[in-house]
Amino acid sequence: MSFEDTYTGLDNIWYEFSSDGKGNVELWANADGYEHLARYFLKLARGRKQSGYHSHHAREFGGEHDYEAELTIGIADAPQEHTTSAASKPIHSRAMLSSAERTTTQPGYVNRNRQTVVRATGLPGNDHLQRIYVLKCGDCGAEYGANGSDIFQRKCPSCQGGADGLPC
Repeated sequence: MSFEDTYTGLDNIWYEFSSDGKGNVELWANADGYEHLARYFLKLARGRKQSGYHSHHAREFGGEHDYEAELTIGIADAPQEHTTSAASKPIHSRAMLSSAERTTTQPGYVNRNRQTVVRATGLPGNDHLQRIYVLKCGDCGAEYGANGSDIFQRKCPSCQGGADGLPC
């Protein structure tokens, strides 16, 4: 799913998410920031919804901060179906925003098609605010780049008929 059109006509997009130790979440944005986020969520709501789809975003867009933590937005059929791999503990809406609970972009993560995350490249991906990660096929050993949001379902381009890898 491409979100490039959510930027159309917006010149000054800024938003920032923050959270405290209790799990309270705040969102501050200017008018273009809210418009962009509204378009993003509307497109996500009207698009094909596949449980497990998720995307990673900087906590602040258009500003000066460079946070290590990310905002992860994902689709789950029910809170009980989105769990951490380590403890299989349900993650509810507040915890879904925590980068500590995220596992699919961490090196060593293996998806259902035997694709292992090797490392983050820091390079921009070709989808909305995505970064490229290096994946390695568990079947043939091929290494290739993929958007972070695609890792959970990615197939090897060499032996499983997956989409071409991104440059990394």
